[in-house]
Amino acid sequence: MKKVFAVLTVAGMFTFAACGPKAEEAASDATDAATEAVDATAEAVEETATDMMETTEAVADSVTTAVEEATGEATAE
Repeated sequence: MKKVFAVLTVAGMFTFAACGPKAEEAASDATDAATEAVDATAEAVEETATDMMETTEAVADSVTTAVEEATGEATAE
């Protein structure tokens, strides 16, 4: 009877050991996927911020030019 319990115990240990790494691998895969998603989002946000800064600078230059032209015309009259 002791031998039967010993065999069942060893078989149970192998069963648990066989199930363990799959959950860890799944968690690792999920973590990797989340990291990639966060990195992609960060890149998109950075690109959008850069585009917005360029657009803001272009608008500021246009406004400055318009104001200078309007001021020049007003002083010329």
